[in-house]
Amino acid sequence: MKWLLLDTALDGCLAAIAEDARILAVQDGQDFPGRGHAEKLLPAIEAARLAAGITLADLDALAVTTGPGSFTGIRTALSVARGLSLALRRPLWGLSTTQALALQGAEAGRATVALIDARRGEVYMQAFAAADQGLGPAFGPPALLPLEQAIAALPPGRLCLVGSGAALLPAHEAWQVSPAAPAPLAGSLLHLARLAASDWQIGDKMPAPPKPLYIRAPDAALPKVAQPAASLMVRLVPVDAMQAALLSRLHAEGFHEAWDEAAFVALLAMPGAFALLALDGAEQPAGFALGRIAADEAEVISIAVRPRLRQLGIGGVLLRGLAAEAARLGAGSLFLEVAEGNLAAQALYHACGFKQVGRRKDYYDKPRNSPEQPPMREAALVMRADIVAKNTTE
Repeated sequence: MKWLLLDTALDGCLAAIAEDARILAVQDGQDFPGRGHAEKLLPAIEAARLAAGITLADLDALAVTTGPGSFTGIRTALSVARGLSLALRRPLWGLSTTQALALQGAEAGRATVALIDARRGEVYMQAFAAADQGLGPAFGPPALLPLEQAIAALPPGRLCLVGSGAALLPAHEAWQVSPAAPAPLAGSLLHLARLAASDWQIGDKMPAPPKPLYIRAPDAALPKVAQPAASLMVRLVPVDAMQAALLSRLHAEGFHEAWDEAAFVALLAMPGAFALLALDGAEQPAGFALGRIAADEAEVISIAVRPRLRQLGIGGVLLRGLAAEAARLGAGSLFLEVAEGNLAAQALYHACGFKQVGRRKDYYDKPRNSPEQPPMREAALVMRADIVAKNTTE
């Protein structure tokens, strides 16, 4: 069974090819030109593929780290892995970075603690039983803790500490620090992936797509604006091409020329694309926002709110959420286009700090009242807002 293993949640940008229990090739994307993981990962995958002497069609399965770790990194590897999984029709398993790190430092007679530097004096931490006791997550799921609390929460006795956060702890005679490296991490991912897929056979139903394990929420925002008198509380969740059919249905409710499911799959496959879904208190879809980042700029591709839920502040929540994600991906400004006659949308954008920076003549098709009516075109206003990012950890 041939695997593609990906990790960009930590400091590296790992792409590895494996067959059964053997690593065939490992590439660290840091060796390739580009500004960030999003630009380095695909060249790293191609280099690993060539070094292993296979084609992508030869792959049987994929595995990817889901976090905790870098917010941007988690999204990068997950997006690429999900896109390849859909395109190749291959199963994809998600694995936590703390589990993968723990396998690197596991020893008999020592509990293992995975620690990832989360900046701001905090660490992501998960403790595991000793290797001779099964290396299970004996002390609960990964948690985000201030450094002082993390030290106090360490299990007693002899420990093996692994991960970027281990260096933040003071020296202790009972603590052994084990360095993390891309090649051993690839072996850890392969071991975990094979365990996860142990009951799966080629031809079986595809496993559920993995979800990101952020723990800490993104914290960037557009300038604060007054909320409408009537409002509806919603929460935002990241979505991908697996929810393309839902996004298409929501789009059709609000636009006269709806984008079909295939269009959303193609849009979300673009480099830097991401989407957020708004869920109401009953966990029902209320709207979505679709964006894309390129270098240090981001654009709003589409934003939609169900017609019956408009004027309740959902559009502003979606716009600020999209700005938050764009800021965490490295963008400093956010652009959008809006029809010149769409005054309601313009009012929302102005309230969120957008300013007009351009005008594109005859950009949009205007809806026609009847098929006999001649086609009409409408100008688009180009608007821009600076993104305010606070306490960014990357």
